[in-house]
Amino acid sequence: MNEREQTGSDREWEARRREEAVAQQIAQNNRHRIALERALDQTLADSFPASDPPSSIPDPGEEEPFAA
Repeated sequence: MNEREQTGSDREWEARRREEAVAQQIAQNNRHRIALERALDQTLADSFPASDPPSSIPDPGEEEPFAA
């Protein structure tokens, strides 16, 4: 079925599916960002009180980096 033959409900279904995919990607990126922030918080907490800042931030897991 080409685009001209699609019904309104087909297009609405596809639009909802795209919106859900975008929402899932945003949620995944937010979870990754939160994990990174928690890892930084833990690194800073573990280094306190120290005169030198931590040399590196630990990787919170093997999760994929932010998707484009």
